Amino acid sequence: MNKFISLFQTHKIVALIIMSLLLGFFTVLISSSVASFIYDKFPLDPMVNDPEMFYLMGKAFVGGKIPYVEIFDHKGLYIFYYTGLGYLLGGKVGLFILQTIFLATTYFFMIKTFNVLKVKKSISFMGVLLFFTIYSVAMQSPGDYEPQLPFIALMVYFYLKGVTNEDDKSFMIGNIFSGIATGLAINIRASDAMVPFGIVIFYAVYAIKHKKYQQLLFNALICVGMIGVICLIPFLHSSIGNFREVMYQSVIFDNFKYVGSSSDRDSQYVWASRIIIIALSLLFFLPLIFKRKTLYFDEFLFFTVSGGVMFVIQLILAFYPHYLLIMLSFILIEYGRVFDLFIKEEKKTNIIISVLSLSIALVGALYYPINYYVNLHENNEMNLKIIQDNVPEIDRKNGNVLLIDLSSSYYLNLDFVSNYSDFSVQSNHVLLSKTHSLESLIAYLKSGDAHYVVTSLEETRANAWIKSGEAQTYFNKINAERLEVYKYVFEG
Repeated sequence: MNKFISLFQTHKIVALIIMSLLLGFFTVLISSSVASFIYDKFPLDPMVNDPEMFYLMGKAFVGGKIPYVEIFDHKGLYIFYYTGLGYLLGGKVGLFILQTIFLATTYFFMIKTFNVLKVKKSISFMGVLLFFTIYSVAMQSPGDYEPQLPFIALMVYFYLKGVTNEDDKSFMIGNIFSGIATGLAINIRASDAMVPFGIVIFYAVYAIKHKKYQQLLFNALICVGMIGVICLIPFLHSSIGNFREVMYQSVIFDNFKYVGSSSDRDSQYVWASRIIIIALSLLFFLPLIFKRKTLYFDEFLFFTVSGGVMFVIQLILAFYPHYLLIMLSFILIEYGRVFDLFIKEEKKTNIIISVLSLSIALVGALYYPINYYVNLHENNEMNLKIIQDNVPEIDRKNGNVLLIDLSSSYYLNLDFVSNYSDFSVQSNHVLLSKTHSLESLIAYLKSGDAHYVVTSLEETRANAWIKSGEAQTYFNKINAERLEVYKYVFEG
């Protein structure tokens, strides 16, 4: 045992890599509904599972489907690349490995950042990392933000290294990763660019404050150059594949319309989301302001300017609390730094709080798998059986079945495809998308290519037409226990 401990004391980088890999593995094991082997079925609740949809798109992309034409979503091409690579590496196993590596890299540079900031107390260190895990689990991560997380963590690490050491080279490297993170955001979900944008705004303030105008211009060129490099790949791919126009229409214009439409809704959910975002911003800024005299001024400036820009953009653009996941490593590094200043150097107190934090984290982490097996697993089996009993396998294999406002997990669990590019989330698209309107959906259904249509008992924009009196001309209801299955009977 002494030799084992000695090994990690003399080879700290090895210990850090192992720790990061274990944290990444644990997070994916518990939270990844699409890749973890503890879930025997792809979970079908809630109505739409983003990770499953991204995986289905990656699988179809690898199978030769044309993005945004034969497979559709508002997210950018890098999601197709990421999940497609996971599928190529072995399906669920390949995606599990990929997710573990990306999250382990994020953990690795978060811990490195704590070292730069001299966060020493175990409770600050462990509590923050466990919170990252538990929050990821609660949001059923990984999702579309996950490919961006390592670059966000790298950017924050080099920026804070630059602040702490007054090192222009670290700022330069940080701005390289700012460009990469921004390019990825533009080509995954444009609103995610609020994180690198907020940090770049800080650098502009910092450079002007220290009269480093030449470095500011140089770093701006580096950042813009990296954005161009990252954006060039989807541009060339879409140009060669003749889907450039529809891609940018979907990823940029329709995506912002989707966010704006969601934000305009004056619902309880929207107000609850606003309250959550404002509460998180207060939790971020109040401890920081309280301990401002203990921090280096430039460090205080980094967190307040960057965080201020991010939270304002988040509040304006999107009322979805899970969008804050893209900010998570930035937020938690600030929490670890400030909490470290609050907690006293008392070994017994640190042990008690650490054990309590670990217990809370484990309970939180186990919530999703327990909920799955207690509440969701039986529903999965029943819903899948309804489709298997009522829809012939030949129709499932030949793409003659369409899901209306249902999770893409049905396609994955039953290994069948759709010949309609908007797999399952029609209600999110039909009022916003230029290429996927309600009219185009109705036209597809009337064409007769969909021999069977499956929808839920819950009323949504798209399936309202299916359940209307007019639709009964075209479809006969087969089953209405948990799902509604319709058979195409229209002639003429």
